[in-house]
Amino acid sequence: LTFPFLTYLNKIQFSSVSDYVTDHAFNFWTLVVGLDKVSDSTLFLGISYYQYGLAFFTLLIGLVLYLLRKKMDFARVSLANSLIAFAAFLFLTRMHERHLEAVLPFLLLAGVKNRNVLTVFLIVSVFHFANIYHNWWFPRI
Repeated sequence: LTFPFLTYLNKIQFSSVSDYVTDHAFNFWTLVVGLDKVSDSTLFLGISYYQYGLAFFTLLIGLVLYLLRKKMDFARVSLANSLIAFAAFLFLTRMHERHLEAVLPFLLLAGVKNRNVLTVFLIVSVFHFANIYHNWWFPRI
């Protein structure tokens, strides 16, 4: 059950060369600091943005696992994985726009059993496309 958490911590948080709060990702931190290059070690009320992000993410993982404990089936586990990936994208610092992609396969798998989740999958897909397109480099003609 800790695999998603450890993956995000080891592959994204500790191996990222960027120390910015957000790196072109349309997430919670974009609402706080915009798309500016702000270090995630910047303090707000004596606590760094990095620590806030980790606290929010940990709380959401706890909530998802708490709700999942009652009944575990394929659709609920897939949905839980997508929520954990989405929480990581939204609240962890050093996120790039492409990190939202990890949400989509799990949402699609959960959407097989639930049409409402499939609708959410389509909305998140469009949002992901807009986020990727925003940072897409193209030559000026």
